[in-house]
Amino acid sequence: MYKCYECTLYFNLGCAYIELNNMEMAEKYFKQVLDINPYHLDTYNRLVIYFFYYEGIYVFLIGRFRKFIEYTWRSLDKIQ
Repeated sequence: MYKCYECTLYFNLGCAYIELNNMEMAEKYFKQVLDINPYHLDTYNRLVIYFFYYEGIYVFLIGRFRKFIEYTWRSLDKIQ
């Protein structure tokens, strides 16, 4: 349960840094969320939306997106 609150805190901090146009700090907090919980879909959405067009983030996104797809399929298999 504690990790859930920690993810929410880091996610909100990342969103706040995006509003302040500080992409480096936003990326730092979003990466912390994904290190704690690789299933945090809102973080993937923010990373794709805000970092896809920024410098050097392509490799990071491709690796994380592959994990996202793998985890999503695993989750869907468990639901069915």
